[in-house]
Parts: sequence; C-alpha cells; structure tokens
Amino acid sequence: MKTNVKILVCLILLQVFSFNLFVVDVFAVDQYLNKNFPLKELSFDGVNSFSEGLAMVSINNKIGYIDKTGKVVIEPQFDGGFAFNDGLASVCIKETNGITDGTTDETTNGSEYKYGYIDKTGKMVIKPQFQWSIKFSEGLAGVRRLNPDDGTYGKWGFIDKTGKLVIDYQFDAVGDFGDGLVGVVKNDKLLFIDKNGSVVIDPGIDAPGEKYKRGVPICFTDGIAVIEKNGKSGAIDKTGKVVINLQYDWFYGFNEGLAAVEKDGKFGFIDKTGKVIIDYQYESANNFDKGIALVEKNGKKYFIDKTGKVVMEPKMFVISYSEGLIDIGINGKFGFIDKEGKVVIEPQFDLIYDGFKDGIALASKNGKYYIITDCRLKVRLDQKYLDFDVPPTIIDGRTLVPLRKIFEELGAEIIWDGNTKTVTATKGASSIKVKINDKNAFVNDKQLKLDVPAKIINGRTLVPVRFISESLGCNVTWDQETHTVNIAK
Repeated sequence: MKTNVKILVCLILLQVFSFNLFVVDVFAVDQYLNKNFPLKELSFDGVNSFSEGLAMVSINNKIGYIDKTGKVVIEPQFDGGFAFNDGLASVCIKETNGITDGTTDETTNGSEYKYGYIDKTGKMVIKPQFQWSIKFSEGLAGVRRLNPDDGTYGKWGFIDKTGKLVIDYQFDAVGDFGDGLVGVVKNDKLLFIDKNGSVVIDPGIDAPGEKYKRGVPICFTDGIAVIEKNGKSGAIDKTGKVVINLQYDWFYGFNEGLAAVEKDGKFGFIDKTGKVIIDYQYESANNFDKGIALVEKNGKKYFIDKTGKVVMEPKMFVISYSEGLIDIGINGKFGFIDKEGKVVIEPQFDLIYDGFKDGIALASKNGKYYIITDCRLKVRLDQKYLDFDVPPTIIDGRTLVPLRKIFEELGAEIIWDGNTKTVTATKGASSIKVKINDKNAFVNDKQLKLDVPAKIINGRTLVPVRFISESLGCNVTWDQETHTVNIAK
C-alpha cells in the first residue's frame, strides 16, 4: 500500500518514546481456537510485536520481554526499549538526579534518558550512555551522543557489539547496514559508507532539512538500494550505478524478485532489471509474499500470482497478508483465511494487530487481549518461509519435509529415477541419494541412516528434516512453540 514513510524506513530519528503499546488485562488463561491455533490471554499492561522470539511488554510503566509462551524472560525494569535485532535490544533508563551533560527533553520532567543494549538474558552488555540508539544490523549499530560543547543533539556514529566506537560521530542521520553498506547523511549530502566508515558511493543527492524528507534511501538488500530525488524513485547497485531509472512515484523495494511500483497514478510490478513484469493497472499493490500479492483494481481487492493472474478474490474485507495467512473482516469481526480462501480462524476478534510475525499474532476481543500461535508445521529457510504444494508432516514422531523444494532453494539440482524410486540431488561436488521407503541414504557415497524412510505423499518426496542438516551442512533447529523448522545455510 502507498505510504508516507518510503524514505525514512532505515532512519530512527524521532521514535524514542513511541512504543505502540496496547492495554491488556492482568491474568492469563490458555484457550484454543482449534488445534492449529492455540490462544493465550496476556497478563501485562502493554505488549509489542515479536522479534527474534521475544516481545516487549510493560508493567507499571516499566519495560521487559516475554517469550512466545508469554513467559517473562527479562523482568520489566527499563524506562523504554525496542525490539531485539541481531541478538541485542536497545533499552533506556531515566536519570533523575539532575542533568550533567546536556539539555533536558521537555517531555521528561527534568529527567534524562540514556540508551544502552541488553542481550536475550537481560544482561546489560553495553551500558546506557547514548542520547539515542538504533538496532544492530550486521554487527554494528548507529548511536547518537549529546554535543559536549552546548548539550544540544550531537552527531551519529557506529559501535560494535562490545560498545566500541568503530565509526566516529560525524553524521546527521544514519540507517541500518545491509549488504555491508549503510546510508548516512553528512553536510546535507546522502552517502553510502562501508564498515570502516569509508565513502563507497556518493550518488550526488542532497538531503536538505532536519528531517531529511527527501534523498534518504532504503537499505541495500540483495545488492540494490532504492533512492529518491526530486520526488521520483529508482535504484542503484553497490557501485553506485543507477540500475532502475528514477521515474516512480512510489517504490518501496523488492521481495521475491519483484517490486510493486507506482507510475502516473497506477501500480504495476518490475523485476531487478527494471523490466515491467505486470503492467500498470492497479490502484494499490503490496509486494509479493509466498508467491502472491494483494492488489486493488476498480475498487476491488484481489490476490494475484507472479504472472498477474487472479488466484483469489476475497468476498470479505482484507486487512493484511503475512506468513501465508490473510487477516480479514466480516461484520466488524476479524479472523484469518489461507491463500486458498479457506477460513482457518473464524472472524471473532475486535482487532488484530499487524497479522502474523514469526508464527505469532496479537488480537483482542471482549476487552481482553491474546497471543495466537500458528502451530501448523512450517519451514523457514534463512528467515524466509517456504511455500509447499504438499505441506510438511509428522510420521512416527519425526518431522518430514518436501525434499525438492528445499534442496532447490539451497541451489541443488534434483533428478528423479522412477524405475528405482530414487532421488539424486547434486550441488557442486556434493551428491545425495535417497530411495523411497528405504532408511539408507547416501551423501557422497557415505551411508547415512534415516530415522524414518523417505515417503511419497501426493506425488512429492518427503524426508526427515535432520537429513537436510546432515546432507548439505545446514543448521536445522526446531521451534516447538510455533512448530517451525528453521534452516540456516
């Protein structure tokens, strides 16, 4: 959807006290919508979305963190905080013994906030000392100090996870690192620097004004960064070359190889070369997620595939789409359908917050607020949820996952021998063989014993998830709370 924050996505300039909390009641009871979506009532004054398995909560104006079961893992003790990223979270404490090194924010009633970082045990690993701080990305975080001369807001620099200043205070605004680079503003100029602080790209774009409403990019992702100049957006590569001309009125970035863009009042989709893949025809459009995108045409909302074909026309009000589930509303009540249009959670809530994130959704009804957990079997590869035509399943206590889809995502080639019912996968010098209904598998001619033999289900070969780890050297973990297989290359 069109938004007014297309440029400031990477910058945290004025968000210190904006926690987006909502009030909940003070007792907890387990309930069930159905076996796939257990429901837990929360027991806090406020709660925010989950990130890296933890969510920020508040009790008596103090901030702490819970896990996906609702258990408090970091006691509420901080005066402010943000979500975890890269294993750390920025939190603040309020000093009430007078101001010794700077001016006082008029909203703090004579107190000063200092920011530091905690780990997931709640240990303060970087002591509170910064006027502002943003999340860690690729091992570094932007921090801002007060001007030591007059106590006014000073410049931004970057620290590492030990708290060491690795790029000196010199910037007027900073973003998050992506692909080894970060967008910064210095002397009203947009620049891209590397982790040594060296200027790698100077795109020649001014960033006038304190709020930098123009010229500040979205971070580099997959080698491309979106930039804006004179109200038009395009993209550059990591050499600074313009790879997509600055011609779009709205251009947020790519997902699954395509980007929704607006031109002359209509939305369409382009690939990373700038080629128009789906013509300009929509009043609004979201980027693709799990192979489908939500668009609006002639006042109606549809879901389309990557060819532009309509795959579903919901008969109810669509709120959002995430992690394969669609938040819908009927007669003032909200629930979820899957991308085939099947109702998976009956509309019953008064409000749903942000859809599903990391297998968790937050909702409210009848004055009470809840965590909804998606306990369907899911597979996530390097933080990307995979979509299967045959879902993962559990056989004899072991989780089996579709081999072809995962191996192809990992860059392996798959060959099926129907005579011997054998799957052969090759990636570089590695060769993997699996035979249907046989507990013996082979990796580079070395025999491995499977807990459960490979099975054919609805025409697809499924293998134990542990075999993914042993065959291609991936790290595989299991999230019991959300029934998610996490695979990291």
